[in-house]
Amino acid sequence: MARKGLVILDEDTGAIIKNPVIRLRKEFYKDIEGLKIGATVKDSEVRISNIRIYSSLPKEETPLASHEEFGEFKTGIDRGRRFSKVYHIEDPDFTCNIYYKYWHKLCKHLDQDTNILLKSDDTRATLIEDFIPVCAGSKRSVYAFIRECKSKNLIALIQVGADNQKYFILNPLFSLNGNKMPIILYDLFEAFSTDDEEGDVDEPETIS
Repeated sequence: MARKGLVILDEDTGAIIKNPVIRLRKEFYKDIEGLKIGATVKDSEVRISNIRIYSSLPKEETPLASHEEFGEFKTGIDRGRRFSKVYHIEDPDFTCNIYYKYWHKLCKHLDQDTNILLKSDDTRATLIEDFIPVCAGSKRSVYAFIRECKSKNLIALIQVGADNQKYFILNPLFSLNGNKMPIILYDLFEAFSTDDEEGDVDEPETIS
């Protein structure tokens, strides 16, 4: 409900009375058909700028139990996280300083509640080449960065559906867009060893 736009009109002419003063004995607070009207009183006067109108009806939000494409959500995984555009518990450790810049840019391109990495046009990334404009780096540097992310269990490559469409998923321990994630995607990272330095980014996990 809008908090602005209230005007006082002259009853006879309909003209707007500019900057009127409303005199009240105390704080004015009343329910009118699902609305609340509040006003801050100072020296028994209320100016138009101190009048507030807003809905008193509770917001009814039913959280989704599952993702339409990937199934049941794992919820509550935002607990204990700091929020800076995306939730995160830990920071990654890279071998090259420029990779921290690339990582920051990737974290701003995550699909909500799936952590699927997106291209610069906010469609799902399917190739490593898709990250070159997102990271704003050279092809060689971005390829090396993605391979290091894979070897450190920061990124998983999956195949989905009958057409084996490939997607890149970011580890929610390090960055999460939302407060839940499909269990089937969340559990991908439990299957990978963080000690595997020879991980191949071109070998995806298959999800049917």
